[in-house]
Amino acid sequence: MLTIMADLQAIYRDFGIQGIVPYSFQREGAAYRFLVEKIKEEEPLYFIFSEATSVPYLDVMNLGAYAMAYSSEKRAKLICDKLACRGDSTYPIKTTVFEEKEKIMLRIRDLGAAGVQIDDGVFVCIEDLTQRADYDGFKDLDLPMRNAGINASLYLLCQKLASGTAHQHLLLHFFRQVQAGHLLIPVAIAGTAEGALGKDDFIVPTMQSEDGCCLISVFTDTLSFLSACESDEKIRKLFPKQLTYVAEYRFLLELLTGSDGTVITVNPGTANLNIDRATFLGLEATTAAEEREMEIGATESEDPIPDFLK
Repeated sequence: MLTIMADLQAIYRDFGIQGIVPYSFQREGAAYRFLVEKIKEEEPLYFIFSEATSVPYLDVMNLGAYAMAYSSEKRAKLICDKLACRGDSTYPIKTTVFEEKEKIMLRIRDLGAAGVQIDDGVFVCIEDLTQRADYDGFKDLDLPMRNAGINASLYLLCQKLASGTAHQHLLLHFFRQVQAGHLLIPVAIAGTAEGALGKDDFIVPTMQSEDGCCLISVFTDTLSFLSACESDEKIRKLFPKQLTYVAEYRFLLELLTGSDGTVITVNPGTANLNIDRATFLGLEATTAAEEREMEIGATESEDPIPDFLK
């Protein structure tokens, strides 16, 4: 073991993280553990971010969604150029101190990514890089809401929409996640409400879009909401008390009922995905039709849902 560690130290001294990557493919191996330690130290690392969403760019492999990081700016810019050729606009963000890296890695975790690919080589599991999430979704009012499943499908969808390569299965998968889960709706307390508050004691503030639509802000997780309040002055002024209502899908439809021109915008500031009532109802109909086909043993479509989305 001492000899192996001495060899790794020598390789790292001469070539940095890039030199360790080819030896790190076994998660239980000494080189993998050495690599994880060096990533957590004050070693420059360039994370790839999406222009479309302003959060870490997600790609997909059999293990699921993953983020990307590089040991040099040159390598990071090369992958950004490569992604641009397929329509994805991205940019690198340099991190050095662990606190910067950890903030990004926690975000990657809550985006539903299984890990980070380093230098187009080794896949490092996210739970080896940052604290493991011990719950997902809405647990109780005292804990921040997470939505790894919704977030992965949402941000992959938004990236594909921006590049013009989105397909129906991504949209349907996102919709099914929303149907089965919870979302956060920022609210204000009605002026006459007092004591124990129920749903009817809240009002849902709205914003006006440039094209005249009435926008209802909806967030997939607590971090997305707090980040939006921090970075967007309009949202910060609209929701000064940062109150949220935990809502199910049917409540979203209620907000849109009888309100022509009203649109739900999911995660304003990052995803900025706008959905109106007609789109929700259309997705409902498509989902119901697919379920009926499955019940009668219909054959799979020519464009099956990838395994990582199931």
